[in-house]
Amino acid sequence: DRSTRAGIGGEPTREGRSTRRDSHCEDERHSDSRSARDLRRLEALVTRLDSRVRAGEVSWKNAHNVWGLITRQFSDAQSSKQTDLRVARADNPTTGVRGPDRGARKAKQFLWPSEFEALIACRLVPLRYRSLYAAAVYSFARAGELEALTWADVDLEHNVIHITKAIDRHSGKEKTTKTGETRRIPIEPALHPMLVALAGKPDEKCFWIPADETRAVSLRRHLKQAGITRTELFSGDLTRKQITFHDLRATGITWMAVRGDDPLKIM
Repeated sequence: DRSTRAGIGGEPTREGRSTRRDSHCEDERHSDSRSARDLRRLEALVTRLDSRVRAGEVSWKNAHNVWGLITRQFSDAQSSKQTDLRVARADNPTTGVRGPDRGARKAKQFLWPSEFEALIACRLVPLRYRSLYAAAVYSFARAGELEALTWADVDLEHNVIHITKAIDRHSGKEKTTKTGETRRIPIEPALHPMLVALAGKPDEKCFWIPADETRAVSLRRHLKQAGITRTELFSGDLTRKQITFHDLRATGITWMAVRGDDPLKIM
């Protein structure tokens, strides 16, 4: 019929097949061109990141975080579970592109029990700081989790701390924990008397928390006030980092491992 002869219906004519084949080839050429262009841009980006790391402008870990964000975005654009995040392309140009070079991992710090005891006993250190340091070590909680902790989360009768949320350090709002999971932490015998003495109303915060940017500086100052001057705690170089507030959590976890606790229960 008329539509068949025109090549727009029924069995396609030789002319119709040729037109579609040419169009398909053109799409493939366009896609290949776009992929090659994106590949060159991504390789140039990695080169710039490596250069900035070598110049000391950013750390290698930050460079890797940037690259991780980019690869995740391209992955979502191709095959995200949220269909509204996908774009009209079938390839992921980051596939096959090597990310920024990795540097040396810096050794994390922890306190020896004798150092921790000296810190907690030092009267030059304000009591609210000493209480906070004890809670950080013995609860194994992150700073944001401690900041979100209320007395409703502390079950002194059954000797358990419920870690269910955290405070976002940027927005100051409540969020889920870093892993998205809640935890029940048995209260260590050394921590229990302090919690009993401090216990307040269910909706009250358990601990005062200093600003994020001052925590590490304050901790290092308090360690020195307590007579703790171990070089490793205050050295920042290519393989070591100065002790930070987060390392108090690492201190408690290290002690659990040395004590022989079940690895599956170490947070």
